Amino acid sequence: MLKRVLAEIARGNQTDVTRLAKRLGTSKALVRQMLQTLEQMGYLRHLANVCPPSCKQCPVRHRCSALWQLTPRGRQVIEEVPR
Repeated sequence: MLKRVLAEIARGNQTDVTRLAKRLGTSKALVRQMLQTLEQMGYLRHLANVCPPSCKQCPVRHRCSALWQLTPRGRQVIEEVPR
């Protein structure tokens, strides 16, 4: 399931929690946990600190999950996934 999350992000799909949960057929809570786990493992980097100026007024910008990037380690995992 973690590889599926990485694959969705690698495809450039919207990565907000609600959409990921729907695409993966799981709960938003589990998606949040998977994103956090992947970040802790060094496969993802959360880009909330580089939000565009329009996000400055957003009340949830520090918990935003819409901006994720694969790390080199994450890209390596995706390349190993059979298509």
